[in-house]
Amino acid sequence: MLRSMGMTSNGFNKMINYESLFYGIKALSYGIPISFILMYLMYIVLSQSFVFPFVAPWGSVIIVVMGVFVIVSLTMLYSSSKLKNENIIDALKNESI
Repeated sequence: MLRSMGMTSNGFNKMINYESLFYGIKALSYGIPISFILMYLMYIVLSQSFVFPFVAPWGSVIIVVMGVFVIVSLTMLYSSSKLKNENIIDALKNESI
């Protein structure tokens, strides 16, 4: 719909990129705190049987952050490639139905 109103391909790509970036940030802002809470709860349960210090796996967290952005970027590339080949008039007809 935005393309039919005059949005350029460059502007559309920027919008999709920013939207994907915000999706990744939002997913990580929910996922990382929840995962650290779960890690600490697992540490509390396991520390009753074993003696070991709590150590956060920072390497794994960084790999997961990169993985989230790779998956979001691939999804963005796939969806934008499908939209580039679509006719604007046909897309508007399908939205109104």
